[in-house]
Amino acid sequence: MEGPLIERIRSIHDQPGVSAVHCIGPDGLCLVSSGNDNELVCGILSSIYYHAQKIENQCNSPVVVVEENSS
Repeated sequence: MEGPLIERIRSIHDQPGVSAVHCIGPDGLCLVSSGNDNELVCGILSSIYYHAQKIENQCNSPVVVVEENSS
């Protein structure tokens, strides 16, 4: 299962304008990371993911996208 996930993460990271991709599991652990591998970043994203789960009362896990506009 890891192979397809790693391939998908790398294909997303290879897109123009993408600086990092992190896959965080339901327990808040960083499963796969591509790009910025700073542990602090995974911790912050894990916290955002945790709070996003509380906002959406659905069975599906939330997808968190962080965008930066540098213009």
